Amino acid sequence: MATVRQRVAALASTFAQPLLYGVVNAVLGIPSLYGYAAVIFSNAAFAPVAGALSKAVVLSSAVHQAVFTCRSTLPFAIGQVQDAGLIFLSKMATIVATRLGDDAATADVAATALAGLCGGTCLLGFVLVGVGRARLTWLVSYLPLPVLGGYLAFIGFFCIEAGLSLCVGDVIDGPATFPALWSPPWRLVLALPGLLGGVFLSWVAARDPDGTRLPIAMVGLPLLFYVIVWAVPGYDLERARDDGWLFPASDDAAATALEYSEAQHDEMASIALDAAEKRADALTGSLLKLALATR
Repeated sequence: MATVRQRVAALASTFAQPLLYGVVNAVLGIPSLYGYAAVIFSNAAFAPVAGALSKAVVLSSAVHQAVFTCRSTLPFAIGQVQDAGLIFLSKMATIVATRLGDDAATADVAATALAGLCGGTCLLGFVLVGVGRARLTWLVSYLPLPVLGGYLAFIGFFCIEAGLSLCVGDVIDGPATFPALWSPPWRLVLALPGLLGGVFLSWVAARDPDGTRLPIAMVGLPLLFYVIVWAVPGYDLERARDDGWLFPASDDAAATALEYSEAQHDEMASIALDAAEKRADALTGSLLKLALATR
C-alpha cells in the first residue's frame, strides 16, 4: 500500500509542479504581453483594432514560447518573451502607419504592420544565427554597461508610457503628450490606480523570494476591481466601461479585422518589406561597427 501511495505521490508531483509553474508564468506573462502590444501599436491608427492586435501578440508569443520550450537544448528553458525589442517593433509599426497615412483603412494598416514586424523578426533571426555560426558573440562583451543600462531604462520609460496610455485611453508617447494625463482632469482619476498598482506590484516583487506572492497579487488586483464595482450601489460593468475603466465593447477584436483589402496589396507589401529591412540593417550595422571598433 505504501508503495502505491508513493507512486501516486510521485506521479502527482511530476505533473503538479510543471502545471504550477505554467500557471505562475501565465499569470505573470499574459498581462505583460498586453502591455507589450500597447507599446508596439502605440500609434493612434491602431486604436480601432487594439483588441485584435493584442490577441496577435499573445498568439505569436505562445508560438515563440512553445518552440523554445520544445526545441531548446537547455532543460529549464521557458522561452518567455522579453521587452528588449519593443522600441524597434514600435518604430516599425509607427513607420507603417505614417507611410500609409490617414486615408488607409485601419485593417490595411494593421495587416501591413504585422507583415513588416514578422518579416523584420525573421530577418533578425537569420542575422543572429549568422552571428552565432561565425562565432562573433564575443563582441557582446565590448558593449559598454552604461549603454546597456540606459537602453533598458528607456525601455522601462517606454513601458510606463504604454501603461499610462492604457489607463487614460489616449496616446502617451513623449513629454509633449503628457498633458493628456490631466486634460480633461478626470483622466488623473483613471491613471492613479494604475500608478499605485505598479508601485504595489514593485513592492511585492522586491519581497517575493519564492516567486509566489507576485502572481497572487497580480490576480488579486483585478479581483479587487470587480469587488469594488459589485459593491458600489447602482454601478455595473457597463457604467464602468463607459467611464473608461474597461476596454470599450467591440466586434473588431476578431482576427478577421486584420485582413488585407486587395486594393493596396502591392503598396503595403513594399512598405512592410522596407520596415523589415530597416530592423535587420540596424542590427547588422551595429555589429559591423562594433567589429571594426574592436579590431
